[in-house]
Amino acid sequence: MTPFDPAHSEEDVHLAPSLKIMGTPGPFTEWGITLVRGILAASGHTAAFEPLAMAAPAWLLTDPAREQSGAGGERAVLFLSPVQNSVDQLIRLHADAIAATRDLTAALAALIAARNDETLIIEARPEMELAAIHRAVAAHILGATAETVPAAEAMPAPPTEIVALQGQAQLLSRQVLAPMLAMLAGDRAARIIWPLSCFYSGDAPGEMASAIIETAGPARILLYGPYFCLPPGRWQADFQIFFSNDLPDAPFAAEILAGAQATRVEFRPSRGGLFQGTMQITIEQASDPVEFRLWLLRSAFFGQVGLRQVTWRPLDAA
Repeated sequence: MTPFDPAHSEEDVHLAPSLKIMGTPGPFTEWGITLVRGILAASGHTAAFEPLAMAAPAWLLTDPAREQSGAGGERAVLFLSPVQNSVDQLIRLHADAIAATRDLTAALAALIAARNDETLIIEARPEMELAAIHRAVAAHILGATAETVPAAEAMPAPPTEIVALQGQAQLLSRQVLAPMLAMLAGDRAARIIWPLSCFYSGDAPGEMASAIIETAGPARILLYGPYFCLPPGRWQADFQIFFSNDLPDAPFAAEILAGAQATRVEFRPSRGGLFQGTMQITIEQASDPVEFRLWLLRSAFFGQVGLRQVTWRPLDAA
């Protein structure tokens, strides 16, 4: 991917026959799409915009219907709204921070998988210069120099104000989404953390898992979720679980499911305390929701367990 650079291209190449205008949900992406429309219209290109994904309504695809033999690979412009703004916008649709995060992980995982050297990234930042953004976008999609790009209609300054989040939404933005945004910008060594607050109770499906789970009862799923997406590739998941002192030798299992892929590890804590386990799995499709499950494999009369977090590390970056 190509980071934003006002002097990005000095070549004079044809408009690519396929152009993706992508972005994370938020006013900045909506502003960016309007900018691209203006640039294409001012240059005499007819563009038909179509939605790419319902999960990220800001994703649009335009096919200018121009078969230019001199065009390079598929070009794309990617507008990145602040992650807090994207979460805030999706919460307005779902009224649920986990559902908003689930949608945004699907969007980010797909964007990470689709990134290539023909993608221009423009990230919302304070005090952005409209003229410089216009030149960079026009040069990228038209292949024109900064001096020859047609001027778009007058536009307001790009929206860059960051929304303040609270509680669960703030935690998920910082631990789940911000690392994925860093990966999209090229940091494949970023760590994604799924905190306890995004998992559901096996004893009360649909309700949030508590910090301490009573194990008394039959063999069953104690905890599951959150159905977030990850970029395709090989991943290592490190999970941390607390066990009470009255659960020695009780059999447990942790599972990860993603599309047709699954991995499982069984264990018996020999004493109480904090236990860390590791599993590896290959994510084949960015659209595959990923689930983590914690099982009690045999009925128990007492005891307590609690999940602290699941940390994801991309092995392809190692």
